[in-house]
Amino acid sequence: MARFLGMCMLMGVTKNLTMRMYWQTNKPWHTRFFNMFMTSRRFQHIGQFFHTFNSNAAPVDNTDKLIKVRPVMDYLRHRFQEVYYPMRELCLDEGTMAWRGRLSFKVYNPSKPDKYGVKFYMLAESTSGYIYSFEVYSGIGRTIIETVTSLMRPLLNKGHHLYMDNYYNSVTLTEKLREVGVYTCGTIRLLRGAPKDLQQLAKSKIDVDTTVYRRKDNTFILLWKDKRVVSMITNLHNADTKKVQKRKRVRRADGTV
Repeated sequence: MARFLGMCMLMGVTKNLTMRMYWQTNKPWHTRFFNMFMTSRRFQHIGQFFHTFNSNAAPVDNTDKLIKVRPVMDYLRHRFQEVYYPMRELCLDEGTMAWRGRLSFKVYNPSKPDKYGVKFYMLAESTSGYIYSFEVYSGIGRTIIETVTSLMRPLLNKGHHLYMDNYYNSVTLTEKLREVGVYTCGTIRLLRGAPKDLQQLAKSKIDVDTTVYRRKDNTFILLWKDKRVVSMITNLHNADTKKVQKRKRVRRADGTV
């Protein structure tokens, strides 16, 4: 079983188009570890009957849609946090695992390469991409604040910097995380707690490279006009801006830049 699970993880690192390609011996597709540890037929046979939960032991009033995989999820999350402690900068974002089978909490996003799948919320270290914690979206009505605080719970009051996009950020979330020793930064939707005058200003005409900000205690909300207005919230920085000189890239005769 350890070999089976290890091979499943290796498939996530070395990706092929079909399952059978992992056992091919011709040079373009050969992955030596699969033939060494298990045959293709044996792997598929185990996968057909592999379960981590006794379905007969599920409570009659069960509402957990992930109960059959909960033991494995909890074990992996515990091991991720046990073997490595992340650096100060963290990032929170969502990802999708492609899935077109029957599943009540399967999500659809037409803008993604994999339009149907299972959505994950992942807390990762910014420098290495190491996933410290994760949650699976199962259709349960949890607020964004509850989701973020749940993922950050083991790291509270330790001075971490959390970077998020406007799907998560709000003034309320920034203030709540600051109370428990977590500093945040990222883009924000102005309707989520920004001052009314900033909301009106964002709809009006602003000169290019203009910066406007409002501050409450240590929380800054900034507007910056590039091709469009970019809104940002932070309690890590001040309102200073720096001009970055753009250098034109020239390609040499040998093709190098």
